Amino acid sequence: MRLPTREADTPDINLTPLIDVVFLMLVFFVVSTTFTEDRALEVTLPAADSTAEIERPRVVASMTADGRIRINGVAVPKTQEGLGRALEDALAGQPGGDAVLLIRADRRVPHGEVTRVMSEAGRLGFSTVSIATTRESNIQ
Repeated sequence: MRLPTREADTPDINLTPLIDVVFLMLVFFVVSTTFTEDRALEVTLPAADSTAEIERPRVVASMTADGRIRINGVAVPKTQEGLGRALEDALAGQPGGDAVLLIRADRRVPHGEVTRVMSEAGRLGFSTVSIATTRESNIQ
């Protein structure tokens, strides 16, 4: 009696169940992860202990705690247009294209006001914007 010869089967590893399990784990972790945005964090900013100084600021924006702004000693209206006009005038009086703005803001000035001056300066083309600080030993 002659028996048919069988060819040796090559072992097969089915990856479909493995891929399904990995995909389900990925979906589980993405869905169960919470993306929170902490909006009410109390932040205490440190004093600057740096000795870096700008050699010669070309435009100086001084901001007082009561909301007044002066550009190179000239009072600026509190509107965005007035700030833009004053920065444009100061920029126009600067030689070359490397205009530098130094912001001297009182530490009680809201961060949003400083950011408003910085964004207006960036929009107008100031190449460098710096914020003046005091040394830690001078802070009261």
